[in-house]
Amino acid sequence: MITMILTSYKVLDVNALEGDSAAFFQATENLASKGVATSQTFGATVAYLFQSGYLKMTADELAKSSLNVPSPMTDNILHGHAYYVLYPISLFAKVVPAKILLMALFAITFAGVLLIAYVALRQRNVSILGACLFCLLVASHPAWWQPVLWGQFYPDRLFVLFGLIFMYLASRDKVPMAALAFMGVLCAVTNERGALMAGIFLLAFVVLYWKQLAAKRVPMLILGLCLVGYAVILVKFVLVDVYYSHYLPISIKNLFSEFRYPPFAQKTELFLLVNSPLLLLSLFAPRMAAIAAVMMLPNLIGSIGGGEKIGWSTHYSSYYFPALIWAALLGYGGLFRRAALQRRRVPFYIGIVGLILFISMINWAAYDPISIQPANIRESLFEQLPGAMSTYFGEKGVEGRAEADEIDAAVPRNVIVSTTESGMPFLYRSRTLQFFPADIDSADYAVLWSAKQVKTRVYNGAQTRLGPAEEKKINDVVIRRMRRDGYDFKHAAYFPALGLAVVKRLR
Repeated sequence: MITMILTSYKVLDVNALEGDSAAFFQATENLASKGVATSQTFGATVAYLFQSGYLKMTADELAKSSLNVPSPMTDNILHGHAYYVLYPISLFAKVVPAKILLMALFAITFAGVLLIAYVALRQRNVSILGACLFCLLVASHPAWWQPVLWGQFYPDRLFVLFGLIFMYLASRDKVPMAALAFMGVLCAVTNERGALMAGIFLLAFVVLYWKQLAAKRVPMLILGLCLVGYAVILVKFVLVDVYYSHYLPISIKNLFSEFRYPPFAQKTELFLLVNSPLLLLSLFAPRMAAIAAVMMLPNLIGSIGGGEKIGWSTHYSSYYFPALIWAALLGYGGLFRRAALQRRRVPFYIGIVGLILFISMINWAAYDPISIQPANIRESLFEQLPGAMSTYFGEKGVEGRAEADEIDAAVPRNVIVSTTESGMPFLYRSRTLQFFPADIDSADYAVLWSAKQVKTRVYNGAQTRLGPAEEKKINDVVIRRMRRDGYDFKHAAYFPALGLAVVKRLR
């Protein structure tokens, strides 16, 4: 039932879709039809963000720029990350629309995590109520419910389920090595980091549980080394990713630094605070807690995209979250058994409810100061999930989905469109997309954010890393430039449910 509800939600929700989702939809469709995971949308976005230099230009500099974008380094998604899981997925994309397929897999992954946790606890003789409360604790963590409500699709998401199953199988006594190896392969094909984290987990697991593993030690060590070796080979010799070139040199500094470029921030204290309920439970399984701590380190000392610490809706939590869940689950099972033997189940349940309330009272997005108070429950799973469901299954959701079709109809095929990320999921087919405001001088159409104010309408969409004040100046420059170049704002098409406007350039 949960899987069906979440699948329906992720498939129907259009507001959470952005440029990355569009890139994966397009790459999956091309992989299914042409055998190559190319995405023009992906190539244009990478070229704008990492090659053009526009994000670091002031408004004055941008006004003098041609706003042309260099040719992309690649438009093949697999050149930057080893998302080889898209190959088997694309076979199904021949008969199922890519969006439905990928978003259904997304929903199945996060619902599956709760199912695996429930089954594993029941196998450890935890009561039905106890198992359900643990699942509710996991679901209350913003690394679970934030992606479910607002997250885009990335193959990395699949590691949350694949990794948890891998850890579950590794901890079972009579599981054939073939089954563990199969799950290891699934972890590896999600992404090179999936291979690395699964390998690190397995090597650490063998070392810390050496006596219990007996005959399985050697094959598990070999599998762990193969996974780590595979990841290293990919990063060093196969993949070309702009992030890996600067990841390690600045990594130690990131433990103490705070990155404050909205919507992300590097906030170590908040990262640890939100994870503290699961970390606390994991202490009752100390060896697994140590493994989980090791797997959390990259998010504490690394910086690849800016969302490693508290970018909960992003995919950056995907690689440590299953280890944290598994460590907490083992600790939870041991704590429950102790409470049951001492006939203290009721205090145990009350304590877990307290942890659920505690994590729900944390302002998970707070930069400074960190806030823990009952009022924050309004921003937790308990308020946000019912509200989102009623919105997107209700009238506003119907309006948003209708507008998504209308935007597609408003822009002809075979034209150049300079668009914000929000427009990309609706326009990527049969059009050349550029990341707004790239190519604004030569594009046929522009799609930008628009909002109606008291006496006027505001347009924006250009982004910068120079702060909000400079961003406002940049958008003023861009809109003036568009008006000068003949964009017909008087007859723009507005889509209020999505907050977008489509403007045609008159030639």
